[in-house]
Amino acid sequence: MPGNNGKVAQYGVSYLGFYTTMGILSGHPALLGASPQAPVTDWFIGDDFHHNGAFFLMDGFGFMSGFGVPRPAPTKNHAPGYDTGPDAYRFHLAAGALPNYNARFLKNGIPFWNEMMAHPTYDGFWKARSPLQYLKNVKPATMVVGGWYDHEDLWGTLAVYHAIENQNPGTRNTLVIGPWYHGQWWFEPGTGLGDVAFGQETSTFYHENIELPFYNCLLKDRCDKPLAEAWVFETGANKWHRLDAWPPKGVTATAFHLGGKGQLSKSAPASGTFAEYVSDPAHPVPYYGAAITRGYAHEYMNADQRFAWTRPDVASWETEPLDGDVTIAGPILARLVVSTSGTDADWS
Repeated sequence: MPGNNGKVAQYGVSYLGFYTTMGILSGHPALLGASPQAPVTDWFIGDDFHHNGAFFLMDGFGFMSGFGVPRPAPTKNHAPGYDTGPDAYRFHLAAGALPNYNARFLKNGIPFWNEMMAHPTYDGFWKARSPLQYLKNVKPATMVVGGWYDHEDLWGTLAVYHAIENQNPGTRNTLVIGPWYHGQWWFEPGTGLGDVAFGQETSTFYHENIELPFYNCLLKDRCDKPLAEAWVFETGANKWHRLDAWPPKGVTATAFHLGGKGQLSKSAPASGTFAEYVSDPAHPVPYYGAAITRGYAHEYMNADQRFAWTRPDVASWETEPLDGDVTIAGPILARLVVSTSGTDADWS
């Protein structure tokens, strides 16, 4: 075919990122590059509707009530999802127990919702659907892209990168993480999010300096310089880092401890120190300080959360004033030792 050099690359964002991951597994000889971007990867552990198993009700219901509607034939009509009115917090509070959503709103018409309800634990249903275990013998060069403020599929972004990296030591594999919400690098120039400005068009930088060279190198043999192992945007300093390893070399693991008087420090608290509060399921803690209608507010991931500090069912800790710059890079792990008088609970 005229203009076709026989070389193919693919990319996709979100669910299309999942399809891109699956395309990698095809093993097609013409596929030289693939870029899963914010790829849905494990629906129970960390992507979209579950965060470490905790069901993300508002997002799961809002998305699946539109996206999950059966479409027996091609259509241009987009189902917007269930209209929760001007205040989603009040809507979900009034909805009551989880089974009510199917009985009152979905009318048993969303197959994937029914499957989620039928599999409330990390069983074989979820495990079989994770592509991570199959990301072996990967031949195409890969560039996995995501955003620090993506509450939907940041877990999948990092998990796909690490799976390819660990299971395919000879494959060219790049990680790109910018200061973006879910897919923002395609929708907006990326100059900021909420009240935080980044001082530049981060999306434009990505497209011109990271993405285009990746495809030019693979598809047109125009390789100006070796592909980076990672491109990572540092917020605060507001600059991109071109790295030869992720996590970056030279970082030091540091443990912070939750003290008994709201102190966050590098020193472990005295034995027996704890904080306690009464949590009322009928008065849950909102995660955003303003009313949310359909969907969610992108900027809630870096929004000011101090509105919740005055609630008696929120425990908070803070450090002493910092005496110098602090840069956090690499994985962050929270280890909580908790007990509850109830039958189950979620902490965030």
